[in-house]
Amino acid sequence: MRIDSGLVSGQVLQRVKGLGSALLKGAAENTGPVLATLTKGGRSLAKWSRREVGRAARGKFSAELSGLPTGGPYKLTLEVAREKVSLAEIFVGDVWLMAGQSNMQGIGNLSGAAKPDPLIRCLYMDAQWRRAEEPLHLLPASPDPVHSPNGPTTYALARQAALREGKGTGVGLFFAKEMLKRTRGVPQGLITCAHGGTTMAQWDPAKKGDGGKSLYGSMLKLWRPTGQKLAGVLWYQGESDCGPGAANVYTEKMQALVAAMRKDFDTPGLPFLCVQLGCFTTAGGGAGPWWEWIRDQQLRLAKKIPNFALSSAIDLALDDPIHIGADGYTELGRRMARQAARLALGDRKEKPEPVPAKVTLKKGAPVWDAPANVVEVRFDHVVGGLRAPDRPNGFVLVSMDGAQRASQFRVTLHKDTVRVFTEPNMGPGTVALLYGPGANPYCNITDGRGAPLPAFGPVYFRKDLHAITPFLPVCDATEVQLPVAGGIASLDFPKRGTLPAHRADSISMAGFINENPHWEGKPGWAAFHFNIDCTEAMPVKIMLGYDGPFRFAIDGQEKFRDLNGTNPAVADRGLVEENLPAGRHEACILMDTNGGKAWGFWFRMARTDIPAERVPKRDFAMPIYST
Repeated sequence: MRIDSGLVSGQVLQRVKGLGSALLKGAAENTGPVLATLTKGGRSLAKWSRREVGRAARGKFSAELSGLPTGGPYKLTLEVAREKVSLAEIFVGDVWLMAGQSNMQGIGNLSGAAKPDPLIRCLYMDAQWRRAEEPLHLLPASPDPVHSPNGPTTYALARQAALREGKGTGVGLFFAKEMLKRTRGVPQGLITCAHGGTTMAQWDPAKKGDGGKSLYGSMLKLWRPTGQKLAGVLWYQGESDCGPGAANVYTEKMQALVAAMRKDFDTPGLPFLCVQLGCFTTAGGGAGPWWEWIRDQQLRLAKKIPNFALSSAIDLALDDPIHIGADGYTELGRRMARQAARLALGDRKEKPEPVPAKVTLKKGAPVWDAPANVVEVRFDHVVGGLRAPDRPNGFVLVSMDGAQRASQFRVTLHKDTVRVFTEPNMGPGTVALLYGPGANPYCNITDGRGAPLPAFGPVYFRKDLHAITPFLPVCDATEVQLPVAGGIASLDFPKRGTLPAHRADSISMAGFINENPHWEGKPGWAAFHFNIDCTEAMPVKIMLGYDGPFRFAIDGQEKFRDLNGTNPAVADRGLVEENLPAGRHEACILMDTNGGKAWGFWFRMARTDIPAERVPKRDFAMPIYST
């Protein structure tokens, strides 16, 4: 007698209303009823001693097991006449499918791996059920070319290689151990399908017909022989889509993926537990905006897809520049287990992780000579109030294009509300709030249960939107020149290249051209030169801030002067209205060093003929700076 399909030793059957079932098929020489005996610890379970479950005839048999109690390990014995076959270590519990890229695959250091538990089983990539033990994802053991393009190796060899590397800790085992606690000993099963470095295009459900040559096809190929439903899907992916093109269609592809999986797994409301991207300690800043965009889309998916929960990884520690370590996975496992209990087990005591509900702009106490701006954010699903281990961190105020970061000097927490304070000169270009800026932000705000605020934004809080440029990023600056009688009021604007100069930029001070290292303690004056390029004629508002006597000219014609300028430099305090023809315009600024006490200036421009409703579309030309 031989079992060909429906159940194998070590398998976890998915419980439905507390009971498991399986449809078994195989070969038998004899004809007659198929009898099943289910034992635990050598003793038969009630009503499971030689229970008739099917019939054998013509060399084949089928048997339907139903009503198997949650628990295990069980030993199952089937018999027809004098023929018998047995399966050891059968469990009934909850089965979770793990998919995505490397942070679901698990690349953390094995030195901090979770310890195995006899009630947690894993369907490894070689299609064999075993006790779950890190590393869970052993890609070289998969028979599918998508995971092992050079052909598969054995489970033992793949495991030995991973142990030598010391890498392979992931979230799966930590999650399963947390679920084991929550369910008071209900067995847990994990199915390994993740693959590092993979994109949404590679996970395309349209490729399922390629079978083991595609990620989606390989996933179905591994799962189908179980003959079981799933408790839910654990998904961590998105790093490989952080770039132009892929990021723009991420939401669309995620919606299609979830819909396809629910159809192919024959579970319309299959719980989908998604992780919001953690950190990436890239040396360059180019990846940052794309990571922000993917994270914000992941947050919004929870509103677009039913039975979809998000767990943030924004605050979790890494074991290398991009992969979460064991300490982080311990916490992520708890977070995902909370959402699994809510969606898959119907635990009404659990809530989703906090999400921003409303962002408003208010006025606060005076700062310098004007009231501070206060951006207030109220969150839903906060349990036990918001808190931070030190100064609350992670919020920035941004311009329309997301390029500028306004300075905030204080962040306060009030139950379910955050208040972000910034100086009065926030300016008309600062229109939105962002939490978790760039690829590697420092975010430290959680609620009382340890659920973090998710990265989000930019969320627009101003309705008086302006088509505004970033602050001037770079220009040519002359060295400090000796004071002249009458000060800068008596000077002509010097031509570019007529005085010794150096490159000045605003990188280190978020848009402020800082000349303090060149000016400190030096009385005199300096000039700055840069170009303003316009692809078409446009009316503009030029916005200036400075901390010393100041003059400004375009194409040799003076447009603004304030000979009484002094500290502090307040952005956008000085305004100039101008109609700029199409073409290149030469700009020149003269500043007095104010006895060596001045630092520099702010400079940016707004196009005044663009209505507010067009601003977010960015379908218009803007002035461009150059040197």
